[in-house]
Amino acid sequence: MKVKWEDECTVPVRDFTKEKCEYLLFMGDAAFIDETKSTIRSVAELLHKAGVNYGTLKEKEIDSGGTARELGEYGLFGELVEKNIKTFKEYGVRKVITLSPHDYHTFLTYYPKFGFKFEEVLHHTQFLNKLINEGKIKPSGRIDKIVTFHDSCILGRYYNKFEPPREIIKSIPGVRFVELKQNQIFSLCCGGGGGRMWYDVPEEKIKVRVSDIRVSQARDAKAEIITTACPYCKSMLLASENLEEIKVEDVAELLLKSTL
Repeated sequence: MKVKWEDECTVPVRDFTKEKCEYLLFMGDAAFIDETKSTIRSVAELLHKAGVNYGTLKEKEIDSGGTARELGEYGLFGELVEKNIKTFKEYGVRKVITLSPHDYHTFLTYYPKFGFKFEEVLHHTQFLNKLINEGKIKPSGRIDKIVTFHDSCILGRYYNKFEPPREIIKSIPGVRFVELKQNQIFSLCCGGGGGRMWYDVPEEKIKVRVSDIRVSQARDAKAEIITTACPYCKSMLLASENLEEIKVEDVAELLLKSTL
């Protein structure tokens, strides 16, 4: 299941367990959510274009444990962390790029408490922005669209990583960037945080989905594309009942279109 996303990938993806790689690309939940597999493929293709020596654990990858912790399953969380640490040590994983801010948070904050500290933990927007600044990725194709960005709660409010995704978007020729009414530190959650991505909560009829509110804010800003940097956010926004003509894409997907 973890490697199904590779079926439509246009570049080879190394196996970290068999080849010497500098970076581990940790797929996380994005590998299981149909609408976010395109995000992994986009990141993989961009890393390939930039000549980054990276690989994945293929089917040896298991969950980081972050979701289990959010749902209060602390025993399962500890079990997953211990298994991952054993795998990371066995294959010499020292630097990791994550697709999900939730995995980024888990690796950066909780793994050291179990005695394992990476040399580098980077979210994919941080890494891609670094590659653009180094001239290894060069956005050149025009995308004449009005684009906004929905901040991930963890990447934003937890770690103040507001600029990398915005800098990526603004580096793309033709894009007109607009902010949502509530942005950065004041951004709203997509509605999938705290484990709610994985279960339904009975709601009163008068309540409105948070993702619907975000889509309405995007429409008020005249945005044609809502970009995200989190698999949960993308999935929740795509499930909004009022999306209509507005598109939802990960920042990496938008960037890849400009480099083709």
